[in-house]
This record gives sequence, C-alpha cells and structure tokens, in this order.
Amino acid sequence: MNFNRTIIAVLAFCALSLASCKPKEEDTTSFTFLGNIEIEEYIPSFVTPGQVIKMTPSGVRKDASDPDTPVIKYSFLAQPFMTKRDTTDHWEYTIPDSLCTIRLSIYASAAGYYSQSADYEIVIIDPATSLSNLDYDQAGGVFTDPRDSRKYPYTQIAGKDWMERNLAYCGFGKAYMSIEDSGYDAMTDIFGMYYTWEEANKACPDGWRLPSDQDWTEMCQTLTEDPLESLQTFPGIAPKLMSNARLNDQRLWTYYTISKPDPTASYINLLPVGFANISEKTYYFESSLASAAHWTSTEADADKAYARYFYNNSKNADVLAQPLYKEFVATTIRCIRDSE
Repeated sequence: MNFNRTIIAVLAFCALSLASCKPKEEDTTSFTFLGNIEIEEYIPSFVTPGQVIKMTPSGVRKDASDPDTPVIKYSFLAQPFMTKRDTTDHWEYTIPDSLCTIRLSIYASAAGYYSQSADYEIVIIDPATSLSNLDYDQAGGVFTDPRDSRKYPYTQIAGKDWMERNLAYCGFGKAYMSIEDSGYDAMTDIFGMYYTWEEANKACPDGWRLPSDQDWTEMCQTLTEDPLESLQTFPGIAPKLMSNARLNDQRLWTYYTISKPDPTASYINLLPVGFANISEKTYYFESSLASAAHWTSTEADADKAYARYFYNNSKNADVLAQPLYKEFVATTIRCIRDSE
C-alpha cells in the first residue's frame, strides 16, 4: 500500500515537472506586408568600378488590422561582396573594382511580419575590356570619328564600307538604360547610342550616312544565293550577321549557334542591343540581349520609317523589315560610305 502511494507520488511529480519544463510556444508571424518594395532612385543594369549607387526603399506598408506599430526596417545585401546585411533607410554603395555580376537583395522586415524582398542584378563592366570574342575584318580599316576620337573598324561589302560597331556619338540620342543626370552610361561604348529616326539621319560623321533598306538588301545578298528584295524578310540570314561576342565572358546572343561564315561574306558583328520605346520623353528599353534593331533611311510614310530587325532563336533566324514610329522609337545604327 505504501509502495503504491510512493509510485503515484513519483508519477505526479514527474507530470508536474514535465508541465513546468515544457517550452513556451514562440510568437508566430501572422501579418503580411501590404505593397511592394520600391526604390526612389534609378537602379542601373550596368555600372563601372568606382561608381556609387544610392537607394532609398519605400512602398511597404503594415496591415491595417495590426494593433501594434512595429518599425519597418530595410536591409541590403550585395553578393558576392557582402556576407552580412546592411540595415539602413538610405543605402550607398561604391562599386568594387571587379568585373562580375552583383546580386543585390533588398529586404523589408518588422516584428510579427513575414519579410519581403526584392532582387536585382547589376553587371560591373569595363568598356575597354569587357566585350570580347569579336572578329573584325582585318582586311578592312579603322575610322576615327574626329568629333570624339572614337574608333570604328569597318569592312567592305558590296561596294560599301560598313562600320562593325554601332555608332556611339553622344551629340544626339540616348545612352542605354540611362536617365538624365544619372551618370550611369556604362554601355555606350559597347552598345552605342539609341537614336530616333531624325537623329539617326544626322548622327553619322561626315562622309558616312545611314544605310537605306536597299543597302541592307545588297549587303545581305552576299550571304545567300536566293534572290532578296528590299523591304522583304530575309530568311536564315540573321546568324551570319551576329557576333559571337561575350560580355564578361558571358555569351550575349543566347541562341547564337552558327560560327563565322565564309570570311569573304558579310560579318558585321551585330550585338543584341534591342531598341527603346519613347513615351513622354522617357525611354523604355526593350528586348536587349535578345534582338537588335537598326534604323534605315527608308521611310514608310510621314510617321514611320523602316528598321531592320534581327533575332535568332531555336526556330527562327530571319531578318525582318519593320516600320517603326520615327518619333517614338529609338534604335542603334550602323553608318556606311561608298568604298574608294
């Protein structure tokens, strides 16, 4: 009898001990932020070493049903250069001297809330060395633009000298992915400038001009035995005009599969520069790293002119003749002149 009482007492003690030692349930996260992280400043896609980027995040709001008033904190992480988040409301970061891609993550957090994040990629480049694997025509020449001393290799095709780089003259046009006074124009010497049609017709240096669609037709005719006509689609020609270029050793044309054709044929190192749509003086860059568009001097009507549009994917490698609005589209250009 006493023995049983002892067992009962021990069991009761153990039960009490277990109850008192059980860990408390941790506070649970129950709220989700309203809105999304927004950055007041412009986040560039391409930068050069030493440039400073500044960011002031906003846009995230607390749930209206939340009775508490937790402070929303923002933090930043730039990989691979940072191992810990930098918590601040106003972030400044000096771009390191290293050619690579920064994976920038911005976080919003507050007690009792699920955290929210936004991710960006920023490519660090050197305009003089980042672009590689180009194959300029060694039998051609190099033209130096007296306006800014930029150099343009050129090749002779169908009685014309064709520049093998996009024009980068800054007297007209817009730099890639730039905004006024941003200072971010790292790609100008790689992609060239983007011009409206009117700008394109006056941007080439003296002695050079914007090619007509007939000029493009005659040049592309050297790449095929099939007859080509101006303002028509040129099937299968695009890869023969593209460069197998790399930016920081990353291939630019994702679907580039055809190596350099017959060295006597045209090969003008086209890059996937896309184009820009213009609305209320704001430039919206489209299709970069996937296609290229270049103005011709050939008009479609009072409002439109033709551009040659190039893309290459697993199913299509055509060169299109595309009428675009003269005032509301900007493209890169190639300049030509009659060969001596």
